Amino acid sequence: PGRSALVESGLYDETSFVESLHSSLTPDGVFAVQNGRAKAASDPPERVGRDVHTSRMMDALGAAGFGSLHTYDEGHSKFHMPWEYLVAMKDAASRRQWHRTEGEVEVELHRRVHGTRSSGGRERALRYLDGRTMAGFTRPGRARETNYCLDRGGEGECVRAAARETASAYNPVRERRVGSRPELALA
Repeated sequence: PGRSALVESGLYDETSFVESLHSSLTPDGVFAVQNGRAKAASDPPERVGRDVHTSRMMDALGAAGFGSLHTYDEGHSKFHMPWEYLVAMKDAASRRQWHRTEGEVEVELHRRVHGTRSSGGRERALRYLDGRTMAGFTRPGRARETNYCLDRGGEGECVRAAARETASAYNPVRERRVGSRPELALA
């Protein structure tokens, strides 16, 4: 545990690491990292709970200039529970890629991902990813929204502030509530 805390502290609190990530990516570059188990509605706010390093990492990514941050939960990894992932996009314009429709993702997967060799190309190489799954990733879970709002004066004030806020790199309330109108999340 002690060594783990040192590594986490070095990764999440040391700005030189995050700044080097930002500078090493192309203008439309993307960085993804596993955050651990998915949030539960009963979890304390990240800034004081077990996920304090996630909160610090997200702050550091925003400060380093990443223009768009997104979290998603994935439950097909054969862990005991769903895991959360963080995706950081260097340029805010990359949000358009994140918010593609189910059909757009399917077309892109068909174009870029070939079938397996063992099936002679007939079976998809991606067993757990398709357009519908990807579309689900674009909307943070309710527990993530609740956790985010705990640090921001409770749900009512958090939702009102999210509606006004357009420049933030990370806003799960805004993303969760755009539903079928992703263009609202692009502002």
